[in-house]
Amino acid sequence: MTAMTEEIQKLSKRFLKMYPVKDIDLKLMMNNLSKLDYDDSMEYQEKLLRSTIHHPIVQKYPPTILYRQRFLKRLITEIEDINLEVIDSLYKAYTNLLSQENRNTENSGSISYCYKTYCLAPELTITLKETQNIISEGTTGMFTWQASHVLADWCQKEADSFSGKNVLELGAGLGLTGLTVIKACNPASYTFTDLHMSVLKTLKENILINLCNGSSPESTNEPSDGFSIPYKDTRVSVKRLDWTSDHVQSSCDIVLAADVVYDTEIIFPLVLILKEALGKSDGATAYVASTIRNQDTFNCFRNALVSNNVKVKSESHHAYQESPSQQKSFIIIMKLML
Repeated sequence: MTAMTEEIQKLSKRFLKMYPVKDIDLKLMMNNLSKLDYDDSMEYQEKLLRSTIHHPIVQKYPPTILYRQRFLKRLITEIEDINLEVIDSLYKAYTNLLSQENRNTENSGSISYCYKTYCLAPELTITLKETQNIISEGTTGMFTWQASHVLADWCQKEADSFSGKNVLELGAGLGLTGLTVIKACNPASYTFTDLHMSVLKTLKENILINLCNGSSPESTNEPSDGFSIPYKDTRVSVKRLDWTSDHVQSSCDIVLAADVVYDTEIIFPLVLILKEALGKSDGATAYVASTIRNQDTFNCFRNALVSNNVKVKSESHHAYQESPSQQKSFIIIMKLML
C-alpha cells in the first residue's frame, strides 16, 4: 500500500466517525498532492472525494450536513492554498451541500440525529445512529461515551474470552460495545438492556443497521423494548431493564457495562442488579468500564460493591482522547465476581 493510499484511508476513517475537522491534519496529504502532475492531481482529488463525501456508507448513513460542509470547505481551502486547481466535482459537492436542506437530520421532539461510522479493525465497521447532544429527552443514553470506546476495544483484544459465552450488557446505550462483541467475538448470545424507550428504539435501529443491513426481518416486528434476532451463531436480544424494579431473567457468563457509574442515586440499584446477574451462573464475571469524572462518585461505587460482597478481582487503567482538541479521559475497567 502506498503512503498516499494510507493517508486517504486514514482520512476516510476520521471523516466517517466525524472526527473534528479542525483536528484533521492535511499537511502530508497536501504535500503529496503538490508533487503530482495535473492528471494525477485530478485523480487524487477524486479519490479523496470518493473516500469521504461520496463514500458508499455516507450515501446511506451520512454525518451531519454541517460537518460535511465544514470538511469540504477546509479541503478546498487547503488545495487552493498550495496553488493547485481544484476539481469541479469538489466545488459541486460543496455547493450542493450549501443549497440542500439537512436531509440527514431527523427531528423527534428535541433530538437531532446523525450517523457515525467507526472503523475499529480492517473487517470491523460499526455504524451508529446517535445524537451530538450529551443529554436528550432527559437521558444520557443517546450519545456514545468514552468508556464504551475503551470497553469495545478491550473486548476485541479479549475476543477468545467471549467466544461461545452468554453475555448481558447493562445500560447498553446505542450499542457500540455490544455490536463490537457480536461481530468480533462470536458469543453464543448477547442481551442488550437499557431503560429509556428512546434509547431502546434507537438501539434497535442500530442493531438492524449493523446486523441486518438496515432491513427489519419479520422477527423484529416487536416493540423496541423486547426483540430477538439471530446473527450468525449468536442470538441477539434487546430487553428493557429497570434496575430499581426488574430482575435478570436468565443466566449469563459475562456482564458488561460502560459509563454507568455517574450518579450516586443509581449506584445502589446498579450494584444489586450486578450481584443478581452474577449470581445466576457459577463463575460469572462482570467487566464495568467507568470514566473517572468525580472521584467521590467512583468511591461510592467501590464502597457499594464491598458492602454487597461483590469482589473486585482486578482492574486496568486506560486513557482515551478522541482528538487533540478534546479532553483526555481516564477509564478504569473493573473485573467483578461474587
